[in-house]
Amino acid sequence: MSEQIEKAFQKQQGIFQNPKANTKKAKKNLRWYKDIGLGYKTPKEAIEGHYIDKKCPWTGEVSIRGRILSGVVVSTKMKRTIIVRREYLHFVPKYHRYEKRHKNLAAHLSPAFIGVEPGDIVTVGQCRHQIKNDYFQATSTTYLRVSFQGFDGVLVARKDFNAPKHQSIDVPNLEVIKACQSLASRGYVETRFSWQYYYFTLTNEGIEYIREYLHFPSEIVPSTFKKTRSLPDPKRIRG
Repeated sequence: MSEQIEKAFQKQQGIFQNPKANTKKAKKNLRWYKDIGLGYKTPKEAIEGHYIDKKCPWTGEVSIRGRILSGVVVSTKMKRTIIVRREYLHFVPKYHRYEKRHKNLAAHLSPAFIGVEPGDIVTVGQCRHQIKNDYFQATSTTYLRVSFQGFDGVLVARKDFNAPKHQSIDVPNLEVIKACQSLASRGYVETRFSWQYYYFTLTNEGIEYIREYLHFPSEIVPSTFKKTRSLPDPKRIRG
């Protein structure tokens, strides 16, 4: 009865919990769930769990249709609702350049997903409006920490090239940035950046390199990070 935490009695629609059956028979688990399709598997918690959520895609009355979007969780402060940040590039014809933009959207988070925290990459599917601003449902989540909290596997570096020391590693800040950019070319690091910080998401190989940072192979991290000076232009001979 752990799901009975609301004022109203929580139950699934269409499930009669007190049938007049033979008491000698083993009482089976009265649980209704469905397959939402679109290639998403039904979570184990939705099948074997005891939570009651009418807005859950698998155990509720919601149907997923329309757009399928992905983004990064930035807030989980609300009850069963998360804020998802989606970044994109907007083309400005006047300057022939792209500018960074982002949108935040609210999505309902089913109790079937356990341990979702800021920084996780989630996939949300469109449905009917559940509340005023909530018309997306979380359909899958990837526990890949790419946010601003400094999780294991994420290295944060401030965009200060003159800083004498990195905030978490005892090396110059510029050296950390250059090293991670060198690893990104080899597929060991995924780089994300904001206005003031770099966020380097490390793979398993990248984490091993960072842990032994002072012993990087010379073919991956160059010995010097100074830009090579270009040769001076030849002097023009006036005739």
